[in-house]
Amino acid sequence: MMRILIAALFAVANIAFVQRAARAAKPPWCLITSAGCERCRYNSLDECLRDRVGGGGFCNPNPRYHGEAKPRRPPPPRSRYRH
Repeated sequence: MMRILIAALFAVANIAFVQRAARAAKPPWCLITSAGCERCRYNSLDECLRDRVGGGGFCNPNPRYHGEAKPRRPPPPRSRYRH
């Protein structure tokens, strides 16, 4: 019984790690080479443009990148008095 519990905990931890790694593996910029290959591994447009020099192709925003979740701002404080 203990082995099953440990295996289940390991599986859950592994799934959580893989999902986090998958999100991190989608940088915001892609280089589309002149041969039509898509390399989405650039964290900035400048980084993509530097790799493009001499090889042709163009840099494009990664359509699979959704960015980091923006923290929600708390609502403004409500007045204690009604007008």
